Amino acid sequence: MKGKGKYKAKLVKARATSAPQASAQPAGKALELNGAKVIDYGKGNKLPNEIITTFLASPTARRCWIKLKKFIQADGFANRTAAAVRANPQQTTEDLVPLIAWDSAVFGFVLRVKYNLGKEVGEVYHVPFHTVRKLDDGRFLVNPNLGTDKYKKDEDEILDAFDNTEEGIQRSLTQVSKDGKPQPGQILYVFEEASVHPHYPEPAAWAGKEDMLSDTEIPRADHHAIKKRVKPNMGLFIPGDIDDETPDEDGKTDWDKIEETAKQLTDPEGEGDVAVFNGANKDDAPQLFSIDSMKSALSMDQKSDTITKRVCRHWGVHPSLIGMDTAGQLGNTQQLLNIIQLMQQEVLDIQGLIQRTFEKLWPAFDFTLTSLNIIKAMPEQAWQAMTEDEKRNFLGYPILETEQTTEGQKTLNALNSLPALVANKVLESMTRNQVLALVGLDPVEGGDELPEQQAEAKAEARFKKFFTGLFKASK
Repeated sequence: MKGKGKYKAKLVKARATSAPQASAQPAGKALELNGAKVIDYGKGNKLPNEIITTFLASPTARRCWIKLKKFIQADGFANRTAAAVRANPQQTTEDLVPLIAWDSAVFGFVLRVKYNLGKEVGEVYHVPFHTVRKLDDGRFLVNPNLGTDKYKKDEDEILDAFDNTEEGIQRSLTQVSKDGKPQPGQILYVFEEASVHPHYPEPAAWAGKEDMLSDTEIPRADHHAIKKRVKPNMGLFIPGDIDDETPDEDGKTDWDKIEETAKQLTDPEGEGDVAVFNGANKDDAPQLFSIDSMKSALSMDQKSDTITKRVCRHWGVHPSLIGMDTAGQLGNTQQLLNIIQLMQQEVLDIQGLIQRTFEKLWPAFDFTLTSLNIIKAMPEQAWQAMTEDEKRNFLGYPILETEQTTEGQKTLNALNSLPALVANKVLESMTRNQVLALVGLDPVEGGDELPEQQAEAKAEARFKKFFTGLFKASK
């Protein structure tokens, strides 16, 4: 065909979404369970699942969640004996901490408690928070697929609430499921209750839902702009008539030869495309022009940083803790130390909730959680001026104990309260071993003589040495 413009093009079709499927239960309608009803957790009883999906899809929210979890977990329980308590046949109490810290950073946490024949806590298991719902009669419904398309009603478990009274323990021991399995246990449901959320928690970060959804879409938009950018990314206009009908001896038309030449302008991997245009106006010179498909993507960079910082603010996590801000800011060790200390204060309530819960189950142990210390900052001049005990305390190490007698400690305290000149006079009147005892050092041989006795002994030794020398010389 001659005298007509030609171009390559692709037809882009919009992908239609599938029609929404009806849920198994109408939104907002409680389930009937032996006369009890499920207290819905948000619309359609799916709020925790929606929160988790949104938080994990946002790159910034996911990093904030992980960082909060690390600060809550820290280095586990400070008391290593408490950390080694066997929670169940497979896990110690400290093994449960990472699981609990992950849930409690957003919601709260849930434990399944079983008792032994001695009417004591026998086994404790972590239960994912989003798989538990409250019933209006005080019991709990547990199903691993609650709020998902995989939910099956026959997987529901109905469990009593935690009750460690003698009556509650006895009721738990006598419970046996219909298929003969042992006691199902009780549900210990822990979260920070509020008057606006009496039944279930709603994380403060959820107020920034739209920012997290935007944080999710920006990487997708960037990816789409790169992979699905406007093609072709180059255009070539050739004036004059080009024969696209008459083949030569190789079976190629003039248009075929132009296409082969145009392909040489693209990269070897074939990622680039050239559109060849042909017009009848011979006065038009060939034109080569590019199409900037990345401009819109690059324009989102500044907005991306703004949204990222918004998400961090919703979570209460400083951007520098997830790798944001400039190298200069990250290099300010003292500023980072202050930020870390603020984060430690932020998670104290959650750590206290975990501690009190575990001490309720095992009252004989101290389940205080450690604090996460990422860095320590101290100017060199101040470090050099510190005592060894002060240095060890700053680094988190215990002070080395020295063996001192009670009387020695009293003497040392008394000396410290005296003026320097008076204290020196007192020390001059003490034996060498008395001085060594004040600082916890072992006595030495001959160190029990008073300074006057030592002086007399030295004078006598010099006198003997002098006359011994004279006697030898006279011979």
